[in-house]
Amino acid sequence: MSVNNELFEEAKRMVASGEYACVVIRDNMISDQMEGKGIVPVILLFEGRRLKDAVVVDKIVGKASAMIFALGGVTEVYGEVMSMPALAFLAQAGIKATCGQFVNAIENREGTGTCPMEMAVMDIDNAEEAYPALKAKIAELKEKAEKEQKAASETTTQPEETTEEEDVELEYCWYCGKQIPAGKDECPSCADLL
Repeated sequence: MSVNNELFEEAKRMVASGEYACVVIRDNMISDQMEGKGIVPVILLFEGRRLKDAVVVDKIVGKASAMIFALGGVTEVYGEVMSMPALAFLAQAGIKATCGQFVNAIENREGTGTCPMEMAVMDIDNAEEAYPALKAKIAELKEKAEKEQKAASETTTQPEETTEEEDVELEYCWYCGKQIPAGKDECPSCADLL
């Protein structure tokens, strides 16, 4: 699929500015713009069947997202940052791949090791096996965050007096563990992480 260069550059600008984490070009137009970090925006695009015959511009492309792009039928990927395993996988899948910067591996958010999503697919070579492995890792991380938050909430004391305005049902963000109003789709503290 040949993409209009101006459209491609606009998508790159949208990602580089931090406005979006992932921009999808289909049918010679920007069809989707996703906010967030990590693999979640890519998973949502895949589950929504928004990747077929698309050109994707993404902030960070590791092997995990490369495998989902391949599974979704993407024709071309540009990553501001792309790992060598992602480039190798995309090349093997016949998907054109370019980037602003190559890295050996995608690090976790703390910068203390390899990204857990990359670890989940490190020994997987088949894109069809990557999706369930990544969904399982996301569920595992969510459960871990919920357990940590539950343990933390049991050790903190709640104020005895609350006003009517403060009496709002709360839940915990599965990623950062902070309390948020129940029913919210995103955490105000780490909205870009959901």
